Amino acid sequence: MKLPPLRYADNDGVAIGYRTAGEGDDVVYTSGATVAMENSWVWASPIAEFARMTVYDKRGIGVSDGAANFSFEERMDDIRAVMDAAGIERAHLIGVSEGGPQSVLFTAAYPDRVRSLTLYGTYPSFMKRRDYAAGKDMTLSEYSRWVDRVIGSMSGVRSDMEWFWDMWAPGLAATPGFFDLMEGIKPSCGPRAQRLIWEAMYEADVRSLLPAIHVPTTVVHRRGDRVAPIEGGRYLAAHIDGAKLVELDGDDHFQIQPIPEITAAVREHVESASVRTNDRVDRRLATVLFTDIVDSTRSAARHGDREWAAILERHDGIARTLVSAHGGRVVKTTGDGVLATFDGPSRAVECARRAHGAMAEVGLAIRAGLHTGEIELRADDDVAGMGVHIAARVSSLANAGETIVSRTVKDLVVGSGFVFADAGEHTLKGVDDSWQCYRLDTRTL
Repeated sequence: MKLPPLRYADNDGVAIGYRTAGEGDDVVYTSGATVAMENSWVWASPIAEFARMTVYDKRGIGVSDGAANFSFEERMDDIRAVMDAAGIERAHLIGVSEGGPQSVLFTAAYPDRVRSLTLYGTYPSFMKRRDYAAGKDMTLSEYSRWVDRVIGSMSGVRSDMEWFWDMWAPGLAATPGFFDLMEGIKPSCGPRAQRLIWEAMYEADVRSLLPAIHVPTTVVHRRGDRVAPIEGGRYLAAHIDGAKLVELDGDDHFQIQPIPEITAAVREHVESASVRTNDRVDRRLATVLFTDIVDSTRSAARHGDREWAAILERHDGIARTLVSAHGGRVVKTTGDGVLATFDGPSRAVECARRAHGAMAEVGLAIRAGLHTGEIELRADDDVAGMGVHIAARVSSLANAGETIVSRTVKDLVVGSGFVFADAGEHTLKGVDDSWQCYRLDTRTL
């Protein structure tokens, strides 16, 4: 099979290899955990017959650079880097297995760049959670041993290979001579990259993002999948507005042949895209940061109006500089605080962390709160919606010098190196259900 020319995109100094072939509407394919694009191209090549197909190697995989940061957010952002380098304004996304949650996050965060979403053999959470029984039920130490066996299978350990393929592709594994063939295939990445990628999956959970998906979506899943049980696919279809579920017979998670149902779903999305008019780019996923000065009223009285006005001006200047440096936007200042939004939750958390020290240098103690959720973009550059409301409530839980984040933020920054402590489960005024919150260890990173 002849592969298209290799090209590279740059994501903050990390080179991401990609290949593009075909003509027509753009389709971008995100593979499973450690699958190189040479293998992905087998699945993707039929789509190049009616669309412009782009496949890439994730960071640390195949021809792409390794990186210090294998965070969920950074790997999601590699999609954007590839699209920018390939000149793709909007694309139909395909997310396979571990690439599904990344595609969900990208679709929610950049709705103006996605035309449709096709998900195969994937899940909102790889692990079992409260109110989500479809994932793997393992402690962290049990999962670590499980990852050891996955890495062993990629390293040619025969017993681990047999264990791995009996789970990933039992139908293929039953083919005579299959394991002898697999022993001759080189792994697509080294053990370090494998471990970082697999460990990040333990915490990742995109269930809260599913209501923010407003593009045509098709979920394709095999009923007997042992890696990603079909209950996960059914959950995705049930919680993404208007999503279509295609259930297939069989139990192989990994495939070495094109899957006609994926090709058909993408073709349907591509052919119907030209007649769609309801692109909801007025709503998008964002990480919302609220900060405010602790005891601002008492401080204002102590300093006097003129001096306090000068202090607030310095506060606002520091806040704007920090937010801009971390890729965010100051929506407005609130008299004694700031409301800002970010495309990436990790950048928002790091901005909040640095804000405490920067404000302390001018004699101010602040508290901060963050939440990632869907927001409404208003014509006056203001923002509104439940995502903003929840972030405000979360920030009210913080004490001086603290940053409190919602569970959603914590789940999305896995692999970034941040350390959080349990801050309890809270009922937020005006918000349904209780919310688990976490306190950022400001010494991390």
